[in-house]
Amino acid sequence: MPVFCFFKKGNHISALDVNDLDGSVFLKEWGYKKQPEEVNALNAHSAKALFNQIRNEEKSTHHALSFRDFLALILSLIAISNWLFL
Repeated sequence: MPVFCFFKKGNHISALDVNDLDGSVFLKEWGYKKQPEEVNALNAHSAKALFNQIRNEEKSTHHALSFRDFLALILSLIAISNWLFL
């Protein structure tokens, strides 16, 4: 399976085989920025689908409240309420 890398300009994302150096230079000249992700896929379309899935997972976990954070928040609220009302 070929390995694809990604280039992004604004909202447009292009998937390119990592061995396509001419395409890489062309996209960089047009202002695209290379993204750090690389995936194995059958074609560029499925590579872009995998890229979008990776990005969506990053967004959902970036804003997720971990159990440790939730526990610290609850314990802080209990400590403050005990201090205020006892």
